[in-house]
Amino acid sequence: MVLQYVLIGVLLLAAAPYLLLPLLILASMAMSVEPQFRETPLELLPASTSEFIGKEIPRIEALGFRLCAILSCPTAGSNVKNYLAMLSHDSAKVLAMVTVIVGVVNDQDAKHAYYVEFMSAYANDESVCTLNSSELPAFPKMAGAVKLQVPQVSDVGKLFSLHMNAIAELGQGKTPNFPEVHDWGQFVCDELRKQFEKVANKTHVIVLDEPSQKYKPTLVGAYLMTWGQLWPVKPIREALMRNRARLLETKYVR
Repeated sequence: MVLQYVLIGVLLLAAAPYLLLPLLILASMAMSVEPQFRETPLELLPASTSEFIGKEIPRIEALGFRLCAILSCPTAGSNVKNYLAMLSHDSAKVLAMVTVIVGVVNDQDAKHAYYVEFMSAYANDESVCTLNSSELPAFPKMAGAVKLQVPQVSDVGKLFSLHMNAIAELGQGKTPNFPEVHDWGQFVCDELRKQFEKVANKTHVIVLDEPSQKYKPTLVGAYLMTWGQLWPVKPIREALMRNRARLLETKYVR
């Protein structure tokens, strides 16, 4: 009898993160409908963020891009800060983003994600993005939005070459939709809002809370997003991502 109680206690302890963490996410996660991205001088960004963005900008400019804006948004989510540099290659019709996402725990910066992304947009709301982030996506894949995630490609020149080779195939016959942007902060805000709307309407893992004007996870969404970041699902997803990344590099890096 004692052994049975011990086993039940062990099982409950093992199951606790899978049962309780999603409820914490449900209560705390919120993403503003109108995140305020403001142009910010590089020297006013946090030190590690400024160092990463400042290092990558000239490397991307050497590929033919021009710097458009450096933006910060310390209130994109209830526990997230966003910083990014936007660059444009007008002749290739490609946007580049140097991004730093900071996770906040107990009002302290706890986790940093640093990556570079190249994006080509097309008519009918289609796009191809190539990025070297190692973070697993929180939301399901969306139809028409192709993401080529290659975390092992740290060299931006190689990453851009991979992107250009990919869109030569994936963008064939499609009409580019290259934006004319006058306010980059508003442009990024609009793009995020459209992304959240798509996720909410097509996957139902998040929903718009009208009174607060914030997107919050649904109960099912909180469990799916949390379980996707826990063992054993997370290492399986990471292994699949690394395998896809190797295949993409083999196919598109020439």
